[in-house]
Amino acid sequence: MNPTLCSALLGALLLTGCVTAPEAAPPAVPAGKTVLVPGNALYSAAVGYGDTVYLAGVIGRSETGDVSEAARQAMDAVKGNIEKAGGTMGDLLKCTIFMTDIEQYGPVNEVYADYFEADPPARTAIAVSALPFGALVEVECIAAR
Repeated sequence: MNPTLCSALLGALLLTGCVTAPEAAPPAVPAGKTVLVPGNALYSAAVGYGDTVYLAGVIGRSETGDVSEAARQAMDAVKGNIEKAGGTMGDLLKCTIFMTDIEQYGPVNEVYADYFEADPPARTAIAVSALPFGALVEVECIAAR
């Protein structure tokens, strides 16, 4: 084997593992993004960006399997988070409701309607196979600010 080639290969082998790529910088936070309601290390409960507030999903559980109780628990949390963010339920533009049993659509609707006097937000209801922590309902919303 050519001595120059051997030296080059030996040098390459010695450098392997010694040279590392520079660490990537953390992604930049969009200018204007504001945490309005802190959550935990994984998410914020409410984030403002421009004229919009994004609320994290909140779950509702019930020890007895009462979906109305679970829906009320989730909607109370939505109400609490939008108020902590400086808004009201009337500021909600769009909500998405996730439920583990679409047959419970009626009872969830009855509870949901209690939170809006007039002009409710646009809404989507989706049946899912499961929610975190055995929840029956999860609600996430987007609001104006």
